[in-house]
Amino acid sequence: MEGRLSVSPSREYLKQKVENVIAVCNTITTQVSEGTLPMLTPELLYTYDPQVLEKLPVREDVMPGELRTPFSSYRQRVSRCASRGCFLSAWAIVRVA
Repeated sequence: MEGRLSVSPSREYLKQKVENVIAVCNTITTQVSEGTLPMLTPELLYTYDPQVLEKLPVREDVMPGELRTPFSSYRQRVSRCASRGCFLSAWAIVRVA
């Protein structure tokens, strides 16, 4: 990509994300062609995550390059729901615990 695509402000996020993914793919392609691609491991995949999210706004709870623990985002939604008096919150808290 030459970076000349003009998009509306509402599409700017998607454009940036696509450019980031292409950059990571180009890095992988270069490593494959040079024979320097490391063994595929979860740790290697974690290193790509910050690159994919570069220059993008991320939520407070997003930690690029870190694996979420099981149900971590689910628990946050439950606690937000519980604080708002959601009728399903009691069921959800029991299911998570």
